[in-house]
Amino acid sequence: MTLYRENFLSETKADDILFLEISRNEIVCMVKGADASQIEAFELYNLESDANNWLDIFFHLETDSEILNRHFKEVKVYLNFAEALLIPEEKFSISAAEDYLSLIFGESDRQEMKYELLSPKNGIFQVFRIPKDLHQWLVKHYILYQPHHIYRSILNKLFNKDPEVGFYMKVECFDKQFIIVLLINGKLQLIQSFAYHVQEDLLYQVMNILKQFKQENTTSHLEISGMVNTDSDIFKNLSKLFTETSLENIGQGASLFSNSDHPLHYFAPYYKLTI
Repeated sequence: MTLYRENFLSETKADDILFLEISRNEIVCMVKGADASQIEAFELYNLESDANNWLDIFFHLETDSEILNRHFKEVKVYLNFAEALLIPEEKFSISAAEDYLSLIFGESDRQEMKYELLSPKNGIFQVFRIPKDLHQWLVKHYILYQPHHIYRSILNKLFNKDPEVGFYMKVECFDKQFIIVLLINGKLQLIQSFAYHVQEDLLYQVMNILKQFKQENTTSHLEISGMVNTDSDIFKNLSKLFTETSLENIGQGASLFSNSDHPLHYFAPYYKLTI
């Protein structure tokens, strides 16, 4: 899928900002205009399920992409891999982070660990893995790039909002995976990525989480964004589990997405990375 603002293909602006969202199932490239703060271009590429050589993947993408062949002074990379954990600041050390990742996801010599402090006021470290060949490609093309995990964007925006009373669940749906965040009375209980083969997997995981956290007779709010059809049985059944259901609003700077055949909430997980 590609969307370009008028004149984007014929103009080059040195101060435009490149945003990349990378998972094992998709790569999204977005260009944000530094002057107008508008999304100027959007490209979404779905990857084959057996694609695991990132150098080959980007070699082929550069042939098709109008964005990846341009030069950008500022590049922001958000990784959307399941191999990610949160660690309280007082428990964090590099060796402990490596041990936690190995314990949960197994040892790997094809990936390297990265970490960052999500927010000083919350004292939470994000630790995650990135494939070494992907890191190699990014370093070669964007010398000053700094990898972030998509959890960073999601959580910092939630932490900066007024806390909701009762159960608040946020679901972001991507191609073949979704992320679930659960807060109870404003306190983070869970953030996790799940792979799915059919959308019924989403309903199962949400019901399982609600059961584990004993949601009973309390105010509950489900906020959904991404690849969910609001006319589908899945959406209707999810809505029945909560006292309130809403779609994430993407704001005023995303008029480019109005040119798509998809509803605006489809693009919310990507657009929110740019604000």
